[in-house]
Amino acid sequence: VPSYSTRSFKWVDVGFPIHSSVAFICAINLVENPELLPSICFLCIGWLLLAREEWRIKNPNPWAHCKSFRQLLSALILGKSSMEPLKIEPKENLEGGLNSWDKRLEEAEKKAKARAEKYAREQLQYLKDMEVIGDSNE
Repeated sequence: VPSYSTRSFKWVDVGFPIHSSVAFICAINLVENPELLPSICFLCIGWLLLAREEWRIKNPNPWAHCKSFRQLLSALILGKSSMEPLKIEPKENLEGGLNSWDKRLEEAEKKAKARAEKYAREQLQYLKDMEVIGDSNE
């Protein structure tokens, strides 16, 4: 499933595959101008960092957030950040963090147990079939 970045305008929200478009344009330019390889390598490093930042900012867990590129650029130019730091209350999103992990673990254990039981049934059926086949050959 492709990831679509959403860019907002005042009148409409547009979903557009920005990352795929950038990769396509870079690939075309690299094929046409192989001397751009070092430049495109450095572009890819920055692009991956910005894509990772976008992924972390969209994370619902407030402990996993990072400062945005705008905040870092503002701190670099002005010497201070123009945005307030994110205030996280004690035990905020505790249910979304540890409890969701426990739920995932329980679900994984249930699925593993169900797969083991299914495999055991299949093995019993296989052994029964082999006994029938063995008796018919005699």
